Amino acid sequence: MIGGIGFIKLAGFFAIFLVIGMLIINVFSAIAYGVKTGDYKPLLTATGGRVLQLDQRMKKSVEFLTDEEAQSRIDPALRLRMVEMMKQQLIFDISILILIGFLLFKLGNWMAGKAQLDPMTDILIIGVIIVFLISAEMAYTYWITKEIVYPFEGVYMFIKNISTIFTIPDLSIPLVTNMTVGG
Repeated sequence: MIGGIGFIKLAGFFAIFLVIGMLIINVFSAIAYGVKTGDYKPLLTATGGRVLQLDQRMKKSVEFLTDEEAQSRIDPALRLRMVEMMKQQLIFDISILILIGFLLFKLGNWMAGKAQLDPMTDILIIGVIIVFLISAEMAYTYWITKEIVYPFEGVYMFIKNISTIFTIPDLSIPLVTNMTVGG
């Protein structure tokens, strides 16, 4: 114990300040870029765009993890490492989505005050959170990438393909090389 503060608490405070510091640096860098170029899209990305893109990132990861042809283009020495890294990222992304949903639910309950004891209030809060997340994801993705996306498509694909995702890749598949020239 350091002066009445445990090491775990001290490390937790340090981690929180580190994350907040990195966020502040990203925000100020994005503001400076926006002032210089007039493009404020990086500011959106720095302040919450990464969270709004979690679902689309999950979709791309699941598409790769379920496509053996795409995996076969990667050197077998790197394939297993890359697949495992993508699986870890998927678990992290789904955990962040659950955490955000839970925090928004608790915020809604806190804002509801005395009405939070009514089960109908919980259902209403969950509905508002879902509508908010759907509209935020669709608006952000359309504004930044000009794509129209289906909300929670990444989560759906993850749940649908969970058994395929968490199997060990077949490393005996030869590396695909399209080095032939001509017909």
